[in-house]
Amino acid sequence: MDILKRGKYCYYLISLLILITGLFGIKGLITKADLPFSYIYKDDKIISNEQFDSIKPRDIILSIDGINIKSTYQLETILDNHSIGEDADIEIASASNNLFKPNLHLVRYYRKLDFITISFLAGLSFWMTSVFLIVKKHGGQSATVLFWVLILFSLATMTSPGKYFPGDWMDYLVRAAHVVSYFLGAVTFLHFTFVFPRIRAKSYKFLFQFFICYHFCFA
Repeated sequence: MDILKRGKYCYYLISLLILITGLFGIKGLITKADLPFSYIYKDDKIISNEQFDSIKPRDIILSIDGINIKSTYQLETILDNHSIGEDADIEIASASNNLFKPNLHLVRYYRKLDFITISFLAGLSFWMTSVFLIVKKHGGQSATVLFWVLILFSLATMTSPGKYFPGDWMDYLVRAAHVVSYFLGAVTFLHFTFVFPRIRAKSYKFLFQFFICYHFCFA
């Protein structure tokens, strides 16, 4: 087997591993848990935005699992340790400053599957295009760089932070992959603009516009 064929199979293996990682990312989005009522962040507090059982609008979420909550990011990170349907130990301060601890069952973070479906289809489209490049154009510099652009965009799209279990290496890998692929995807795209033949100006402009749209949709 010559070097070119070995390199081609290596790219196939990389593509397969990235697809598997992306699918774990999609799974994390599907199983991501959240509180059963809407809330907003205001004045350094997490405030209920709707009526739910004994919880009323403007009630303040003080803590979850005994941890004081200061931001929606902290709240989301703590809830990522839980599964849908689990009970959460939550402390609430009412508008009249009365403290109570309601028994809450966590629900699905994404009530509708629109975001998950779009993330999966967009990521899969990037992935399939990158593999097609290797099948048809392996060995070309522009095709190789574009492969990395698309495969990294695929990984970044499918690995948005979702549910994870502390100590589970695959969940940590998915989170790390999201950050790394997003950064390296931008870097490889910039590199691609230098190696892409200038005579293909129309294609170059189209790809640049595509990158801008991707950034605004998934940033």
